[in-house]
Amino acid sequence: MRKFIIASALLIATSGAWAGGYLTNTNQSVAFLRNPARLATFDLDGAYTNPAGLAWLGEGWHFMFNAQNAAQTRDIYSTFGVANHPTTGQPFYPYALNVNQLGQTSKNFHGSASAPFIPSLDAAYQKGPWTVSLHFGITGGGGKATFNNGLPMFEAPVAMIPALLQQNGIAADAYDAEMYMQGRQYIYGIQAGLTYRILDNVGDLHMGLSAHIGARMNFASNHYEGYLRNISARINGSMEPLKTYLNQLGQTELANKMADMELNCDQKGWGIAPILGLDFRIGNLNIGTRYEFKTSMNIENQTKKNTTGRASFNDGVNTPNDIPAILSIGAQYSITPKWRVMAGYNTFFDKNASMSGNKQKTLRHNTHEITAGMEYDIVDRLTISAGYQNTDYGLSNDFQSDLSFSCDSYSIGGGLKMKVNDHWSVEGAYFWTNYKDYKKEVANYNNTSLPGTDIYKRTNKVFGLAVTYKF
Repeated sequence: MRKFIIASALLIATSGAWAGGYLTNTNQSVAFLRNPARLATFDLDGAYTNPAGLAWLGEGWHFMFNAQNAAQTRDIYSTFGVANHPTTGQPFYPYALNVNQLGQTSKNFHGSASAPFIPSLDAAYQKGPWTVSLHFGITGGGGKATFNNGLPMFEAPVAMIPALLQQNGIAADAYDAEMYMQGRQYIYGIQAGLTYRILDNVGDLHMGLSAHIGARMNFASNHYEGYLRNISARINGSMEPLKTYLNQLGQTELANKMADMELNCDQKGWGIAPILGLDFRIGNLNIGTRYEFKTSMNIENQTKKNTTGRASFNDGVNTPNDIPAILSIGAQYSITPKWRVMAGYNTFFDKNASMSGNKQKTLRHNTHEITAGMEYDIVDRLTISAGYQNTDYGLSNDFQSDLSFSCDSYSIGGGLKMKVNDHWSVEGAYFWTNYKDYKKEVANYNNTSLPGTDIYKRTNKVFGLAVTYKF
């Protein structure tokens, strides 16, 4: 029996945790939650989505503070085995021998991911044609994800134990083990830039043009821990600690294969992404574009414990963890002074962003994202908005794994913005995502030599509240 391995938890808490491509969070404001089509906005949240549009923000200082709460579930429905075993001719589904679910051929591995407080801050100062802007937020990662009962890649080899023991003359008919996996990943981004208004209200159509140059420094902070321990088997009607039992029988070689595994690893890294932007206005139409260069970033292990047998988690080892380049283009049109519609498109160049094991090469295409939305001013001080976002990742079986899986999705957001007075405004929003299940079928399930299937499922919801102050 091969040695059981707690493998990499890299990206367990990150892939598409909120909105955007791999390792990229685009929901940097509550304004995004109530309407994700923000790529041509000239409000203060454009410090992230459309920094060139800040040219039309207005003279003086502007500040915005956002707080979001995100909750997500991740489920893996796992089945492996055969209806007719080549040796016995009988059905053989190893999960059915789990002492906690005897007879059940499939198992659901449930995980929960949470980010109870997601802050972001935007600030800008405009004087004449110049605007200086600042943005701080969690630009990548997805909080903390926990699988209290492990993952299929851990349990599948353990589920083969009764058959292994039977081959060695030991009458075992059930198994049990303690398995746990938790991952936490955040990428903090500090962005600064300068916007210049090149043209302003030119001609009868009041044409305008502005440009932006800036950069974001990203800091990665990850933590992963997990274990596989206390493996036991039911032998002659009694659950026995397997390693102790085998040692008593003198089968030390077999006992050593049942050793406990544990991982406790922190990772740190940083990188810089230059940012360019253009904004063009003509009449009631505004068009914004933004290009973020790839953030080349390696993360270095700071390992407290690694008994998994995987050298990639040894202390001091570096792993590629690039943030992909992004090209965004959006448009906003004022149908009436009170009614605005908008749409946008993002592409995340994931296939050019290095990941652990170069798995980015297995993607069918880069991530594509389309957004659409509208806003309406019920009265001068109250705005309602709603929007839609669709994300297509270009997934493949080779890219998906228990530790890092994503699902294509569409999202709907809605909310309110209220101007308390000429200086203060508040916003509230709710953002809900519907994920498409991903089914992965393989001939050799987690190296058990048996066929198997994983069905990956996800849910996601985000609440947000923002306060804006303008001098």
